Amino acid sequence: MQPINQLLITIAKILEEILKETDQLSLQQVSVFHASRAPSISIQNYIQRIAKYTNCNSVCFVLALIYLDKVQEMHQDVVLNSNCIHRYELVIVY
Repeated sequence: MQPINQLLITIAKILEEILKETDQLSLQQVSVFHASRAPSISIQNYIQRIAKYTNCNSVCFVLALIYLDKVQEMHQDVVLNSNCIHRYELVIVY
């Protein structure tokens, strides 16, 4: 397995752990990033697909993870869950 693939798998697992916790929360408000239901593609497959069809290397995805963390730290009302993580990930990587 190539290093970038293992890194992407690790990032996806980190995000999945976050989603396990946040999916249990009841949201008071939703953003334009929230879909009415979660996409059928897993976050791991989605990240690997982004990597395949863009010029993003492993640094892009590490920075995206850091940026997601900072956004949540600075904006307590932003809650990442299964209904929005795909959209946030795509916007942050681009």
